[in-house]
Amino acid sequence: MKKKIIAILKYLALDFTGIILFAIGWRCFIFPNKAGLGGFAGIASLIGYILNRNDLGSFLFLINIPLLILAFIYLSKEFCIKSAFTIITIALTSNLFGAILPEFCGNRLIFCICGAVLSGIGLGCIFKSGSTSGGSDIVSMLIKLKYPKVKVGTIMLYFDVTVIGLSAIVYKDITSALYGALVSFIYTQVLNKILYKKSCGSNVDV
Repeated sequence: MKKKIIAILKYLALDFTGIILFAIGWRCFIFPNKAGLGGFAGIASLIGYILNRNDLGSFLFLINIPLLILAFIYLSKEFCIKSAFTIITIALTSNLFGAILPEFCGNRLIFCICGAVLSGIGLGCIFKSGSTSGGSDIVSMLIKLKYPKVKVGTIMLYFDVTVIGLSAIVYKDITSALYGALVSFIYTQVLNKILYKKSCGSNVDV
């Protein structure tokens, strides 16, 4: 019982740390600088910009509802519950930070890099906790059930490229897509470092 409680506390600590870092990176750095972002967070950003709304977390939650229902039916129930908890908490945290924290604009390159690093660390913590931020992660898993030979990374890449491309149209600025590509590259590298870092003197992935 004690071990189970400790495991739950470790999961919550890691998940909450990831949620906070991702929300800050996305809401305070990436979105204010109109950098295209892949995944459902990118779609939520575009919807928020079009509607001139700051509650991006609400849009992120709403567009994830159908996926959570499908995940509950076809994927692991534990995975679905964890993902639902993470998505709801990201939505609430993003809305809160959007209301109380400053938006960092000005030096677009520096702030986009900062946002990408924070988001990458955040996603790494979320994934290591055994959860997911939803969106293209769940989409790729559901598609893989139907087409097992399709690589998850390939699905996510095509999805992200499409959303980032749309950002150039919505923001009417081609550099938004370029900054989006930079952000995606950086947070992917940071995420991989966290998830697949190697211990000293070992060739085995942790």
